Amino acid sequence: MRGNMDREELIQNYLAGEFYQPFEVGADFRKEKLLGTVDTFLREYLPEKVLRLSFVKNFMPEYLKQKKHYVLENYFENIKLFLPDQGSDNVFAVNGSYSLMPLDYEKFDMVICSDILDMFDSINILEESKRILNPEGYFLFTGVVLPDADIDGVYDDLIKCINPVHSDYYLETDLKTFADLKGFDFIKSEKFIFRRNLKDMVSHYSKFYFGKDVMRGDHLAFLSENEALLAELYGFDGEEIDENYEVVLFRKKKL
Repeated sequence: MRGNMDREELIQNYLAGEFYQPFEVGADFRKEKLLGTVDTFLREYLPEKVLRLSFVKNFMPEYLKQKKHYVLENYFENIKLFLPDQGSDNVFAVNGSYSLMPLDYEKFDMVICSDILDMFDSINILEESKRILNPEGYFLFTGVVLPDADIDGVYDDLIKCINPVHSDYYLETDLKTFADLKGFDFIKSEKFIFRRNLKDMVSHYSKFYFGKDVMRGDHLAFLSENEALLAELYGFDGEEIDENYEVVLFRKKKL
């Protein structure tokens, strides 16, 4: 229950559940397109030393299966659960905070952040990633990104109603601006639209993980008030809704 569980514990339990039954983080319905695109990016830029942030189910591009690489995991208990299930002997786990990474300066050629940026402190993640990346190293992001037309963040507010661990999604332009301010140049991106069943999403978050008492808002009232805008921006038809998802590559700026 949320009343007896702080945010860190909520996130830890959420990520553990997502690893064994991936619905959002490492979701099965994104797997084919996501892994193909990420693998293409990796083979184009050929990073030797790669760090993944968090164990994410279904996130093992073919390129990484052949490379020794590291996973920084915020929760030690999750390392014990997830490391044996990686399907590769090339994965090495490091326990530590994403906001204060226990890693040396300029150690990695690429940091990969998939499906978790909206849960944690994105400012610290970008700053720490910049610190540990080699000169002109890469930050590869995958996750939900709002179209610029959603200036008020209506989809973001909807997800906040139903997902207790969600903080914020970025608008497409805002993500690039934020990365630029944190010392990264935009290189390239690949965009996808996934059709989601909203009823399944609500059921997943309210029952499978947290219990109904953790819902942060009345999503039905929110839908009633914003149905027309959600229909215009995301093709909402009363049951299903479009979700904008991107794979975005940034490069650490030259000094």
